[in-house]
Amino acid sequence: MGTFIRSQFKFPPMNWWFVALNDIAVPAESKFSSKSLGEWFSPVEAAGVEGLTVVVDPNSKVGNGETFKRLQDLRDFPVLKFLDIPTDAIEYVDIERIAPRLEYLRLSPARTVSGHEVGLAKNLQFFDVTFPRLKSLYSSFPTICYRNIDVTRFPKLQWLETDLELDKSARSLKLFRDVSTILGFGLNGVTKKDILKELNRTLTALEFADIRTRALDLSPLSEFTELQYMSIASSRIALDARPLAKVSRLIELELVWLKRIDHIEALLDSRSLRRVSIRRVGEGGPDDAMCRQFAARFKSFEFM
Repeated sequence: MGTFIRSQFKFPPMNWWFVALNDIAVPAESKFSSKSLGEWFSPVEAAGVEGLTVVVDPNSKVGNGETFKRLQDLRDFPVLKFLDIPTDAIEYVDIERIAPRLEYLRLSPARTVSGHEVGLAKNLQFFDVTFPRLKSLYSSFPTICYRNIDVTRFPKLQWLETDLELDKSARSLKLFRDVSTILGFGLNGVTKKDILKELNRTLTALEFADIRTRALDLSPLSEFTELQYMSIASSRIALDARPLAKVSRLIELELVWLKRIDHIEALLDSRSLRRVSIRRVGEGGPDDAMCRQFAARFKSFEFM
């Protein structure tokens, strides 16, 4: 089931490339055009590239400028809107030159070698640049790095995805929660039971992934009166579905890779839900009879 509300934060470029900068293999199942070590874009190719995902062997040496040298040429990609690169590669990019046209930026985790991750991220020129068109940002910074971020440099940001395993004090959420343009958060590596208290109540989209805490308090969800899309994935805990049914404007719900769901029948009480996807649930998923009820009740229902 394709996400409806969440899709407004995703970028479907017509010309998206997957690039491996060293000997790491490009996934055979990749839907993107691809290049590998020793290849690069001709001026004609570069002129049409809208999206670029860059991957590097995580075991390669951190700070190896030769690995990232090619990224200096991104300033010559005139229609580049989506960029996905490792955090420790950003210092090799002329970010000030390309920032005015970026709409989607994903800074994947730096290659971790004895403290280099913090040191590199802390000194990124990224923190001194304004992104006038950026709509979606994925950041994997430790808490200390958010001290350097000025939210006014992201005047059109709608979606922030953050790694809370690195940002354990959730400083990223405290920093951006009152930004008026923010419509949604993606929370990875959640370790705090009461993480919802860090979020503003006007969000329209919310994702949880890789939940690390033993319990997650979803009871405040009834206060999120604008929430229309929610996804919960990779939970290590039993999830109580009853709070989900009390979100007054929730249209789309995805529950994936959950250990167990309790009170799944409560979703039938929701007056707003239209699309429900339940995939790879350990225990508590709907039986055949309930699946038929869900299929009759919701505009779109998926159970795998």
